[in-house]
Amino acid sequence: MRMTTLLLFILQLVMISFSRAQDIHWSQINQLPSFLNPATIGQYDEDIKFTVAARDQWRSVTKPYQTYFTSIDTRFRKLDWLSLGCNVFTDVTGDGLFRTNQFDIISKIDGKIIPKLSYSIGLDIGFTNKNIEFSNFKFDNQYDGYKYNGTLSSKETYTNTSFNYPTIGIGFLGKYEIKKNQDLSMGISIYNINKPKESFYQIEVTRPIRNVVNLTYNYMYKNHLINSTINIQKQGAFYEILLGTLDNIKINNPNLHHLHTGIAFRYLDAFIIHLGLSYKKSKIIISYDVNTSKLKVASNGRGSLEINIQYLLKKSPLIYPINRTCIDYF
Repeated sequence: MRMTTLLLFILQLVMISFSRAQDIHWSQINQLPSFLNPATIGQYDEDIKFTVAARDQWRSVTKPYQTYFTSIDTRFRKLDWLSLGCNVFTDVTGDGLFRTNQFDIISKIDGKIIPKLSYSIGLDIGFTNKNIEFSNFKFDNQYDGYKYNGTLSSKETYTNTSFNYPTIGIGFLGKYEIKKNQDLSMGISIYNINKPKESFYQIEVTRPIRNVVNLTYNYMYKNHLINSTINIQKQGAFYEILLGTLDNIKINNPNLHHLHTGIAFRYLDAFIIHLGLSYKKSKIIISYDVNTSKLKVASNGRGSLEINIQYLLKKSPLIYPINRTCIDYF
């Protein structure tokens, strides 16, 4: 136990010294694992999981960044080593309504090295569309010397207002069962491996590779299941590190059975508060980011609101039992 704590602390110090935050992020990373690593789908005891998430950011400063996410994934009973899923992601921001739409098809296989050490390998094939409304912009060339004149040419040489391209991502997840009530997992994923080209102008711009490293420690004590996570992302010149702990508290009620509370910290960006509950097969968690970056002067500390809803579906029971050892609560 002491060695695990020491390793987590050392990793935290090393990564913080090299990290920088980005503007767009998900705060509830444990609730959107397939966005961070394709090897994480199918990690639950039911058959199908539905997830819906939404994020509203920087509304107090400018036009808000609005992000929406939907996913579904399933694991197969007869082929319990195989899971499939898909993600749908939409992000829109700014006066020009710059929008990114992405659809991902995800597959994952499981295996064991030794009884206490398992692994998962995932593949993500995505299809992306980006579009923008240039007609919403006002350019210097459209001022006639006295006022803005929308009939004047902007003299901008953009070649299109929408384009499409594929993306490829892979992921690996290793999990070690320390004890019956403790496990440690580490995930590594790489997105945009094919480095797709994207630009509204004649010049070519490459979408940077996104690297993700995630370390999670799960500890079950009495009626508490504690998930502690360190998540590091790097894309191009930008770094992001998010540290968080979520306490899933079991309640003695057959319907309203869990209360979820947690805190997180995004380095150089925000302090995050989580609160949620689980009712039957559904779970809802709401989080709020308190801005701690240099923008806090303009935002008065107000950052973003994020909501995540999950629902688990179980198929009709089979005639033979399924043995699956996992302390994760969905």
